[in-house]
Amino acid sequence: MSTSTLTLRATALVGLTPSKRTITDCVRCGICKARCPSYEELSKESFGARGRVALINQLLSSGLTHTKDVSHRIFTCLLCGACNDLCPLGIDITGAIYEIRAQARLSQKRLWLMGLFVEQLLKRPELTFTALKIISLLGRYLPVGGYLSKLKDLRLEIPHSPLSKTLSISKAIKPIGRVAVFAGCTVNFLLPTLGFTLTEVLNTLGYDVVIPRSSLCCGAPLLSMGTPEAAKVIAKRHIETLSGLSVEMVITLCPTCVYTMKEGYRRLIGQGIKHITDSTAFIYQNWDRLRPNCEDLGLVYLNSLINYHHPCHTINYLHHKKEGPFILRGLGLELAEQDRCCGFGGPFRFLYGKVSMDIVKRRYREFGSQDMIVTSCPSCILQFRGAGINSRHFIELIKIALRS
Repeated sequence: MSTSTLTLRATALVGLTPSKRTITDCVRCGICKARCPSYEELSKESFGARGRVALINQLLSSGLTHTKDVSHRIFTCLLCGACNDLCPLGIDITGAIYEIRAQARLSQKRLWLMGLFVEQLLKRPELTFTALKIISLLGRYLPVGGYLSKLKDLRLEIPHSPLSKTLSISKAIKPIGRVAVFAGCTVNFLLPTLGFTLTEVLNTLGYDVVIPRSSLCCGAPLLSMGTPEAAKVIAKRHIETLSGLSVEMVITLCPTCVYTMKEGYRRLIGQGIKHITDSTAFIYQNWDRLRPNCEDLGLVYLNSLINYHHPCHTINYLHHKKEGPFILRGLGLELAEQDRCCGFGGPFRFLYGKVSMDIVKRRYREFGSQDMIVTSCPSCILQFRGAGINSRHFIELIKIALRS
């Protein structure tokens, strides 16, 4: 397979904007390492973006094979997208990594099994939810190891039932329109209160809210594990379900879902969900109408040190940065901002748990003495709470302002 073919296929898999440059054009300037979380933590060239580009070039041109060490370096990328954002030549580095993972996974039994495991989990979400509840209950009384111990480390509180089984439609008092909320796996099964909170805010704006009962994961973990064919099945199902709804917009609390379903699907199956947006961006677009219903939060969080954490997909893929902080400062909060990866990275958290936790601890040290971290990604919240760090989703603060 040629390098140019690799880059084009990679953009087709994950929806990255095709670049005129390929990874063979890399001049090894090293700028991409400036915000690479795995390089920052492991301090080895081959665990950074530039090193991975060199490895991929060797895999394609010099007969280098997918050994355990090579696959380890390919899969320790968190796919945060910072390298793409920094590259002065616009090389699609993460796109090439996505593509090569489909090959690397097949060469290593552990990675192959992990990909198969993730695929089976997402095919049977209700069964997975039941299993999570049982594991959570047993974990309180029995010692667990392996991936189960990493699950326990997240300190999850499994809800009684998924969001999509509890709420299907919520009507506004004086509706001006109708929107759908795509819960995604994290909000649907682990943090359903965020879905209720978003629904309440949307009702306040005057929107009737629909929550599809057939919601699955967006498919991002499948792409991360090098299983694009399984992701295509999910993409087609979501296209069919969401296109059948009479709504103005699909809103989700997760920026990864937005990017995957809007751009990733377009490259995977030729059609993406155009009318989908992140909840923070939607609130920003409607802020003039919502602001009169909100009280300032300055007194609620008087003398509190609050850090706004920008999720990777928000700043590096969707290129949104001003929305959340602008609104919260407008509500009277003093914020510091941080735009480095929290270390979750989807499957990365379970494949490389120690490195993942080392990264989030590093972030906490950088935050200093902040009393609370606010972010707009539910996966980031899981990561921070798993490390014992007080964190809230942006939408939760909007709800507090409405209640005040």
